[in-house]
Amino acid sequence: MSDCGGTLKHHIYELRCIADNLDKVSKGTKIAGITGGATTVAGGVAAAAGVILSPFTLGASLALTAVGVGVAAAGGVTGASAAIANKVTSFTKCESGV
Repeated sequence: MSDCGGTLKHHIYELRCIADNLDKVSKGTKIAGITGGATTVAGGVAAAAGVILSPFTLGASLALTAVGVGVAAAGGVTGASAAIANKVTSFTKCESGV
């Protein structure tokens, strides 16, 4: 009976470790997703501002548009990477833990 109790305690400990790790990954990927979303919005605003200001700056603000597009793309990649990392980690941990 004591052998089963020790095994059960070990399994409970492992499950708690897995749950703690999943919580940490989930928190990190949520932060990365929010950061990516905010970066995408900021890049979009910069790109739009560059296009809107283009007639007034005789095209000089088109550099702002290019930078804005690059920042928006980087934000999108960050958000997508966070979502993929969360899914992969969740799936891997659930597969190995069960």
